[in-house]
Amino acid sequence: MSKAVSWCSSIVVALILLSGSPNAKSNEKVEKSADHCNEIDNVVINEVSKILGVKVEELKVSLPIADQKIAGDELDVVEIVMSIEEALGIEMSDDKIDAKAGNPSLSMLPRRLTIKMLQEIAKDSCKSA
Repeated sequence: MSKAVSWCSSIVVALILLSGSPNAKSNEKVEKSADHCNEIDNVVINEVSKILGVKVEELKVSLPIADQKIAGDELDVVEIVMSIEEALGIEMSDDKIDAKAGNPSLSMLPRRLTIKMLQEIAKDSCKSA
């Protein structure tokens, strides 16, 4: 199975498990986008904190998700990305995430993707939203 198909399959499964109806909050996302795009760094780190169960002050933005105080795995990365997207009302493309992390396989993504990278991708996505 290709990396892209595997990554997309994981996102589809996570969407089904986490969000119910994909369009249920689309209007809310638009309203949130303008407010939160000015606070991207805080939104991203707060979402990572919430999903990993680690206090914000204990997170290290330069460390990969897998190297945080409580290590995150592939599903945590998918959940973190979806949570950031919902909080900011943006879409973070898989291609941008893969490129920023050095095009790893999904299983290697938590070992390469840092919070700082997520903040940069979210900023870039907010600009184009």
